[in-house]
Amino acid sequence: TMSCLIIAGICDLFDGFIFAPYTFIHPDTIKLITDFLIKKCTKPVVCIGEDFREFNCIWQNDRLEFSNVVRHMIEEHNCRKIICLTGPENSTVALEREAGYRDAMKSAGLAISEDDIIYGDFWRDTSIQLAEEIVSGKRAMVDAVACANDSMAIFLCDALLEHNIKVPEDIKVIGYDGSSHAQFHQPGIS
Repeated sequence: TMSCLIIAGICDLFDGFIFAPYTFIHPDTIKLITDFLIKKCTKPVVCIGEDFREFNCIWQNDRLEFSNVVRHMIEEHNCRKIICLTGPENSTVALEREAGYRDAMKSAGLAISEDDIIYGDFWRDTSIQLAEEIVSGKRAMVDAVACANDSMAIFLCDALLEHNIKVPEDIKVIGYDGSSHAQFHQPGIS
């Protein structure tokens, strides 16, 4: 209780808060922060990327933007077999990016199967697991992997390179965030 009072007092030092729930992996963490902001914070809260009715929400058009990224791989790099590594199935951001992937593939007349959509963690574990599936032959080699964020793309690149699969020569890996980590990563993340 004392820590809640201290945190509530600190909230008074700010004019408002920007909350980006999709940056947290665990739903319990998101719920804890959301509950705190609803119950204890008297300042305005702007939520980015998730629809919380209690807050003003700002959305970018992830579906359209991710579709554009995948279409670029199809049109400019002649990729035909592309899989999508997205975030958790319960994440609005992950589902919007997946829908963008589906839109691009459909508009190009390219088939996708449910195995072509991999729900992940927006972090490391699923990326490494996907690399292991490709390396072992459990999953067929593809032209490209469209990752729904830069972190998964970076971890996937690193895991593939550890097994001597060259990126982008053997397989193209694209991210989505435009983070400085992706820009300076070797190889660079598109």
